[in-house]
Amino acid sequence: NTAYLFPGLALGATYCGATKIHQEMLLESAKVLANLGAEAGEVLPPFARIRKISCKIAKKVAAIAYDLGLATRLPKPVNLHQEIKRHQFRSHYTKYCN
Repeated sequence: NTAYLFPGLALGATYCGATKIHQEMLLESAKVLANLGAEAGEVLPPFARIRKISCKIAKKVAAIAYDLGLATRLPKPVNLHQEIKRHQFRSHYTKYCN
């Protein structure tokens, strides 16, 4: 499902500065998603976990980009998952009124 796949694909590609989206990135993203669904005993994992799902997909996408020489953010971080998670968007809104 695109609602699951593309946030992680985009996060991984933008994190590493991929010069293009290779078909292997799409294939492996789908495999990560399928494995996460199987772990949950479902076809797809619970959507409530979308941030964690996106981070795992992004890690795979970025790793492939680095392996294929498509990444422009160099050098490759030692802990790719941690770095991607650190750069993941977090919505935080300042409360101005009670």
